[in-house]
This record gives sequence, structure tokens and C-alpha cells, in this order.
Amino acid sequence: GILTGTRVSDTAVAILSSGWILLAVTAGLYLTQLVLLIAFLVIQAVIRIFATWLNPVEDITVLTSVSLAATLVVAIVVFVLTDGHRRLIAEVRHQAIRDPLTGVLNRRGADLEAHAVRAVAERASTPTTVAVIDLDDFKVINDRYGHQTGDKALQTLTEQWSQRLRSSDVLARIGGDEFLIVMPDT
Repeated sequence: GILTGTRVSDTAVAILSSGWILLAVTAGLYLTQLVLLIAFLVIQAVIRIFATWLNPVEDITVLTSVSLAATLVVAIVVFVLTDGHRRLIAEVRHQAIRDPLTGVLNRRGADLEAHAVRAVAERASTPTTVAVIDLDDFKVINDRYGHQTGDKALQTLTEQWSQRLRSSDVLARIGGDEFLIVMPDT
């Protein structure tokens, strides 16, 4: 090998390749694409320096360069695949706690946020106001003007409430025409 100036064995190449693949998959899973590229460029430079310093045999440096290039390609492929997967999971999580019509939290999201607000309020010994809003006779709007108009009315209401509420307040649609507002420190 490296110190004796002899050609690298097939076993050594197989072990090195396995190590590169493991490194590629790990890097692709846990690093951002920019950090991934920078890390591999730095590793490439360090390997070239040490390979030349330990043994100036050209095939080791070439083998290392080719292995590292292949590893970088595998890492980028893994990153792209897992990044898409992460985005999909984030989107599903977002949809799981949001009302599709109004964009505010749904009952599940309200439950999560209300528990978090309650825990903070209890630790800080501060009051919290909880308002439940039920729009009286909302069915009349849907029956008289149609569901599109009723949907637009709900969207307009939630937009206006959201503009007036503080960022720490929680607004959620918990039913067809029922809403919940949790206002910490009030």
C-alpha cells in the first residue's frame, strides 16, 4: 500500500469504497447541500496532501479522487431524495394541523398550541383568555348566498382576526362556524 509504494489491492479498494458509500449516505442525510460540497472539497484536498506526503504514487491519489467524486455524487443523490422526503413530511404535518379553507389552525393544531400556551402560562403564573366563537345563523349565509360566499366570509373573518391578534395568540377553526382564540398573558 500507501507506505511501501506497491499497488493498492482489490480488498483495500473494496473497503475504501464501502467507507465512502457509508460516508456519502450519512453526509447526504445530515448535511445541507452547500456544507456537503464544501466538506467533500476539503476532504479531497486533505486526502491529496496526505497521499502525496505519505506516498507519491499517482494511482493512490487518482483512486482517492475518483472514490471521493463518486461519493460526492452518491451524497448529493441521497441529499436530494431525503430533502424531498423532508419537505413532503413538513407539508403533511402542516396540513394535519391547518384548516384547508381558512389557513388557521384546525382542532388538532389548536389542541397542540393551547397545551403549549397553558404550560407557559402555568410556569410564568400568568393568566390566559380562551374565547370560543360560534357564528350564529351562519347556515343562512350558505343557504341564501351559496357555499362559495359562506367560504369567502369565513376566510375574510379569519384574515381580519389574524391581523388584529398578537403573534402569541392562537386562532383556530374548530368546527364549521366555530372558532377558538387563546390569548396568553391576558
